[in-house]
Amino acid sequence: MKINSIVALILSSSALLAGSVSAFADTKPADNAAGLSPDRKAKNPEGWPVLKAGTPAEEIRRLVGRPDVIRPMEAKDGKAEVWVYRRLAKHIARQSATTTENVSAYTGMGDSGGANINVAVPSFRMEHVMVYQVSSLLMFDGKLVTGTQKVETERHFE
Repeated sequence: MKINSIVALILSSSALLAGSVSAFADTKPADNAAGLSPDRKAKNPEGWPVLKAGTPAEEIRRLVGRPDVIRPMEAKDGKAEVWVYRRLAKHIARQSATTTENVSAYTGMGDSGGANINVAVPSFRMEHVMVYQVSSLLMFDGKLVTGTQKVETERHFE
């Protein structure tokens, strides 16, 4: 089979995981993880399945679920696709100082007089930071060839 060019394409876009892909290790286990055998949980305490090269597509769907995106790829000798899973690993909500405003303030006590001064006061907005674990699985003729994982971070303010 001529899948070397497909593998090279995946390798050029991100780092190759050695031997297996531990699906979504930084997020909470799915409901189907409760049925894992004790020896599998010992190897992967989070309860996520460990996917190995050669795992059939049906098994991956059963263990991990339906991919968020399926990207077809051109291949001469069979059917190739990249399955992409994007899972929220962490959500942080915090108040962040985004600007400052000058506010007039009076200083001084009693009869000694005082002065008006400008004071810089921070203005806060709610910031949301979402960290996603993105797993990409290269499937060829219905079987897993290799997988990669990366982290994506998104931020927005209210």
